[in-house]
Amino acid sequence: FELIKCEWFTLEESQSKIENKLDEVEPDIIVIQLITNDVKTDNAENIATKVQTLVNKILEKSNTKIYVCTGLPRKDTCDNNLRIKLTNVILCEKLTSAKIINVSQYFEENGKMKESLFRDDVHPNEDASKILAGTIKSNIRKNSNPSEPGNQNVVPQSGHQHRPRSQSRRWGKGARPRSIGRSYDRS
Repeated sequence: FELIKCEWFTLEESQSKIENKLDEVEPDIIVIQLITNDVKTDNAENIATKVQTLVNKILEKSNTKIYVCTGLPRKDTCDNNLRIKLTNVILCEKLTSAKIINVSQYFEENGKMKESLFRDDVHPNEDASKILAGTIKSNIRKNSNPSEPGNQNVVPQSGHQHRPRSQSRRWGKGARPRSIGRSYDRS
């Protein structure tokens, strides 16, 4: 598995990029690791609704398994961090059309951001990126059945050739996708 991270996107910006990519390829798995930028300008309920809208748009175009990561803590303002925590709670309670990966639990201690895992008040460092990727990878492995229809192809990494939707190759039983879909985060 590979995790590809495209930075500097809000939920609304991500929606069109993901929809356009779905016109080119038919992924089995899409990982969404967002909300960090949206908390600066929106409330938790609206953010959770935008995540649900994004998931619904993906499902309209594709039979893709979708994983949504909880938002990572922030230290820049208490309001932003509180909105992330509240959004995480709402997503865990209401989002039923995608699997939730609770990544935030690894980045907090006693309700506060583990500063050793961040290079500033918002952005994870290299160690945090490894934890994030490992958590996503283990959740996908735990929840995926490679022989299930619609769970074989994955959005390729930039630079790799994209397989057109019409030429999608299905992987045999026990085979694993080469990469984990795209993660759009603009933190």
